[in-house]
Amino acid sequence: MADGLQYLRSNAEMVQLLRAELGRAKSGAVGYSAGAQEQMSRELATREEYEKKRKPNQAAAPNRRPRFPLVALGRFVSPVSAASASPAAVGEPHR
Repeated sequence: MADGLQYLRSNAEMVQLLRAELGRAKSGAVGYSAGAQEQMSRELATREEYEKKRKPNQAAAPNRRPRFPLVALGRFVSPVSAASASPAAVGEPHR
């Protein structure tokens, strides 16, 4: 914390950071108040309990196939075409 801003990607990284900061506080390297140390201790205990209860991810492995197959790279020509536009107004007979 005292070293600067850090981006934490997981609860496990936060647990490591809290342990390190509490160690620095107890050694006297950082002057945290008693209230701040108590708050970090509670946060650490909560996060460690969460890690114990957390189950591994049961989701299926992500599908790594590309969205669109790269087989047909040629020009796509549609056999179906729309009817040609008529110059007649709505409700008038088409010629």
